[in-house]
Amino acid sequence: MKLYMLINELPRFYPKKKTILSLLITLFRANLFKVLFKAISTATAPKKTLAEQALGNFLSSSLPEQKAIASVLSSLDDKIDLLHRQNKTLEAMAETLFRQWFIKDAKADWETGTLGEVIDVFDSKRIPLSKMQRNKMKEGKLYPYHGATAIMDQVNDYIFDGEYILLGEDGTVRTDEGFPLLQYLAGKFWVNNHAHVIQAKEPYNNFFIWCYLSKKNIDEIITGAVQPKISQTNLKALDFPKFPVAVVNNFKEQTGEIFLKIKLNQSQIHSLQKLRDTLLPKLISGALRIAGKHDTPKSK
Repeated sequence: MKLYMLINELPRFYPKKKTILSLLITLFRANLFKVLFKAISTATAPKKTLAEQALGNFLSSSLPEQKAIASVLSSLDDKIDLLHRQNKTLEAMAETLFRQWFIKDAKADWETGTLGEVIDVFDSKRIPLSKMQRNKMKEGKLYPYHGATAIMDQVNDYIFDGEYILLGEDGTVRTDEGFPLLQYLAGKFWVNNHAHVIQAKEPYNNFFIWCYLSKKNIDEIITGAVQPKISQTNLKALDFPKFPVAVVNNFKEQTGEIFLKIKLNQSQIHSLQKLRDTLLPKLISGALRIAGKHDTPKSK
């Protein structure tokens, strides 16, 4: 089903005399189209029917209730967006300090080393899971399943527990500026085989390595014209100056609170995303009802 076909179906699902434009605004604001359209267009027949029924339930509910649902979901999205923006600001502050101390004020007598000397790589612990395998891992508490650049799914088990940096290994591995695609993770998670999993060695910490890599051009270590790839060998060979330990320790001390705040925000983002994703299908299907401003409460 194409998106324009789904929009054309709205009058059938929503026969009440309300403006379709207002409804579309409500749907788009809460990202409901994205979720419902994906469910309907990619699901097998039984699940497709359930998704269409959920859409029908939502569109046949009162406009005040639709707006109340959108308000709940949008407030969660707004909070998540605020935390993301806070982290961008904090990261920029740390990057500014890093650039001043370790790039602009770099000394000619600093020796050149390699990234492999200052990181541990845990790629051997990665386990890729097929979609079918992941679908069988949905009972109980769920943990993020990460791919090369982002969370791909949620599964009820994990293979990593701690603080790590993920760096895209193949497919999309660089930004338009030539920097690596990084994910800074803390907690329990699963990783497939499309991202390198690394940790800093002393005297460095993960935040220092992240600051270095986030603005480091990696074009020289990418291979493959059709399918770009960063091999583990090439990653370890990336140049990394032997920075003075005293300056490194000073940087860690100066950025400690910034680093802690970023981690706390990341944890809160993850919790809010899980709450949103838990509420969404219940609200849309009608399993959980919210009384709108002019509605009377409904019970199942």
